[in-house]
Amino acid sequence: MSLPQKMRALQVVELGENYKGVRLNEIAVPQPGEGEILLKIRAGSLGFPDLLMTQGGYQHKPDLPFIPGGDVSGEIAALGDGVSGFAVGDRVVTSRLGGSCVSRVSLSDSLCVAGTASQYPAGRMAAGAWGSRRRGPRGGRSRQAPWCESDRGGFAG
Repeated sequence: MSLPQKMRALQVVELGENYKGVRLNEIAVPQPGEGEILLKIRAGSLGFPDLLMTQGGYQHKPDLPFIPGGDVSGEIAALGDGVSGFAVGDRVVTSRLGGSCVSRVSLSDSLCVAGTASQYPAGRMAAGAWGSRRRGPRGGRSRQAPWCESDRGGFAG
């Protein structure tokens, strides 16, 4: 299976209020290095720390441009050299600080936990996740940002 060369990513290109510096850009798909997997993301989370990072108000201050987002679930699209215990197509979950608002991400295999489809159904990782359409903590509906939906030109998919 051949991997795409480009993907969409939600990037913070400048710090500011009201998501002033957030853009949907096309970037190169990363290649998994030694001991890394390439994860095709199906669901991810955006939280208060991400909002603060877009404004420069969080203790972790990544260099610009950066990609926000935290916890993710998805399917392994490719394996780097030296990866064992995983196979292409496996569903995994991982937690990270930043970098999940893309369609694919390369990360260390040690950060991933494999699961079955019933344990971690793609697109249903957490209430409020950008891939989720389930009920929130108080029965309210979680919302999916329009830039995240693949059928609306977002980066998911």
